[in-house]
Amino acid sequence: MQTDQFIPNNKVSKKTILAIIGTGVMSFCGILLETAMNVTFPTLMHVFGVSISAVQWITSGYLLVASLVMTLSSYMHKRFKLKQIFAWAVILFFIGLFLCVSATNFPVLLIGRLISGVATGMTTPLLFGIINHDIPLQKLGRYMAIGAIIVSMASVGPTYGGIILYSLGWRAIFWIVLPIALIASVLGLLNIEQTRPVEKPRLDLMGFVWLAGVFILISLAFNEAAVHGWGSLNF
Repeated sequence: MQTDQFIPNNKVSKKTILAIIGTGVMSFCGILLETAMNVTFPTLMHVFGVSISAVQWITSGYLLVASLVMTLSSYMHKRFKLKQIFAWAVILFFIGLFLCVSATNFPVLLIGRLISGVATGMTTPLLFGIINHDIPLQKLGRYMAIGAIIVSMASVGPTYGGIILYSLGWRAIFWIVLPIALIASVLGLLNIEQTRPVEKPRLDLMGFVWLAGVFILISLAFNEAAVHGWGSLNF
């Protein structure tokens, strides 16, 4: 945080507000789809002929990838321009979304969700990074709360997913979010400003690999426990 961030009567620029809205809504869309997919498991099991242990990777795999990408957020924010990060997140989000709506088999759907998880793992830290760096200290608490509210509103996902699944089918869950994400993308790309210098920090690649391995193994272990029981050799 910059030392001159505490300035009397410092105002928040319109571009900063729009950048926060753009990144916040993109993060909201990603989390909304993640929570909405929870109610589609029985339908997806029937459509694609997969087991519950397989279909649950739609959400657990998504969260796993998003969590791993979030651990890289500090490095990415220093190494790359914020608009570049957001642009890549937008590209990945729409690639993942179109893979999901066009999926004719379960592996394609899962790959689409994993790619979308990368996008959410980029946009959520970016939202709070912009707030922490570009909002005056006097107003920081207010805007942190606004950012948290935008993200937490995605908890309506199961209700949204249930209504759309019942009335329009599971693919419509993605289609309805598309125009909202498009508007958020335009807002972010037009208004995110680079107010910090780009650095070249060292990435602890081996540390990240070990962390990813631990996360993946823990997820696999709990998945096996859910299927075979806590006392099984598989777990």
